[in-house]
Amino acid sequence: MRSFNVGDKVRIKYKEQEGYVIDIDGDLYKVSTKDGAYVDSFYAKDLELLQGVVITPSKNYKSNYREDEESSSSDTMSKVEALHALTSLLLGVLCLLALPVILIFFFVMGIAKSSKD
Repeated sequence: MRSFNVGDKVRIKYKEQEGYVIDIDGDLYKVSTKDGAYVDSFYAKDLELLQGVVITPSKNYKSNYREDEESSSSDTMSKVEALHALTSLLLGVLCLLALPVILIFFFVMGIAKSSKD
């Protein structure tokens, strides 16, 4: 099985895209494509080394990567918070719509019960 190093330029076989290995996690290689716009993980069998192109990572590589992870997690949290707010709003609207139906039901049941007496 082919092994790659951080900084190797690779081609993703089934996507016909090129990118750079930015991290290695066991059998998975994190590859940055489109100038860092996308990052995805691949197995070595899905990658092909492009000869003669190697980028040496900077000394601050790990700390820069962690900053990216933190910013993406804060983006994810804001999406979760937005989803929570939307869910709360929809639940509130549903309760407001259901209240008149419930009141009408009890009113009709009260009339039906009083007419039996």
